Amino acid sequence: LITKKSFDTKKQSKYYLSTGFGKIKNDVVANFLAGYKLFPNLSVEGGLITSAEVHSISSSSSTTSGTTDGKAYSITANAGLKTASNTSYLLGVNYSIPVFSNRPNTVPFPKLMPNLQINNNNLEFYSKAGILFWGVDYSLTLDGTITFDGVTYSPSGSIPFANAKGSDMYFGVGVSYPLTNETSIRYEYTKSEIAGVNVGGFSGSAV
Repeated sequence: LITKKSFDTKKQSKYYLSTGFGKIKNDVVANFLAGYKLFPNLSVEGGLITSAEVHSISSSSSTTSGTTDGKAYSITANAGLKTASNTSYLLGVNYSIPVFSNRPNTVPFPKLMPNLQINNNNLEFYSKAGILFWGVDYSLTLDGTITFDGVTYSPSGSIPFANAKGSDMYFGVGVSYPLTNETSIRYEYTKSEIAGVNVGGFSGSAV
């Protein structure tokens, strides 16, 4: 019996690479990932996420004025504390479930809507979990204006004063859709904790 599968000699690799963009708080971050399929629906993954600001606090502006050496001055300043992550690394597992499938059901969950087929391209729901290894820098931020003897200056910037490292669990859910035998797209939500601050965000990637 000759079928279409008889001519399908291209075997899908167990290795895959992923790159994409997402958001943590108000910062856009890039993510890079490498994975290996232990089973058709279970993979191990490792990768990195670029830096982002994860927490900031600021004091209300304060103003002071007076004279020194007979010259008038006034200072209006706003100070704060900023926590920003360095490049973070993650290591975990990814478990997927086909949503639409015309393949034999080889996963320990029933197929959803088994009578629907999408041209052998199977939309998959997946969950992921693992450990996020992070590092953060703490810095003092300052901006304001200084007027001295009729001349106005506007200093601003940040001064790093401490750093820390640690690790926390991360969790995520998402959907994956194959475009070809070698490429697919993902959209997911991931949540973790960095330096005691809960962080989470959506991201999209190409695999």
